[in-house]
Amino acid sequence: MTAIAMVSHGDVCCVECREYNIALRTEMKRREINTAEPQRAAELAAYFTHAKLEPYHTALALGSAMRIFAKLKNYNSCATFCRRLLELNSTQKVWEYSAMLHGIWTNTMHSYCLNSSKISFLLVVLMSVTGWVMISDISFDTLQMSDSARQMLAVCERNPSDAVQLNYDPRNPFDLCSITFTPIYRYFQMPP
Repeated sequence: MTAIAMVSHGDVCCVECREYNIALRTEMKRREINTAEPQRAAELAAYFTHAKLEPYHTALALGSAMRIFAKLKNYNSCATFCRRLLELNSTQKVWEYSAMLHGIWTNTMHSYCLNSSKISFLLVVLMSVTGWVMISDISFDTLQMSDSARQMLAVCERNPSDAVQLNYDPRNPFDLCSITFTPIYRYFQMPP
């Protein structure tokens, strides 16, 4: 592999580290305030789903947000998470990630990045903070998530309303402020 390709791949790894860093800090903040402020916890769960994570981790974040929004009776927003989860699980991304974890994936440079100290540290933190386990049951987990998402989507479609107003717009792309954990929307947003 050429030096330019290695530097380019190193940049990709740095972006992945940044995304996981912000995502994990968001999830830790959500767990910290989970029962004290359920509305803010729901917002943080929604923001967590927009991080650019590996497909399996995104699926877990979507499943978590789906359950949190259902508890708040925000069925309209919950339906968007259900649809995104079903769309993600219908693609081959989750299955490819499962194969990668089983050692089938052979791209040597990406394997090097996954074994580098920063990525390994972030993956260990991710697993310990979120309780996610990376084992061979990943394909079974995604099937279970798809089934629960279909059931929840049916409930949401029967009652398409949001009981609680949140500072979250799933259609407007945003970046997340890593200090205040609030969205910085890319396009103009009308005040509520």
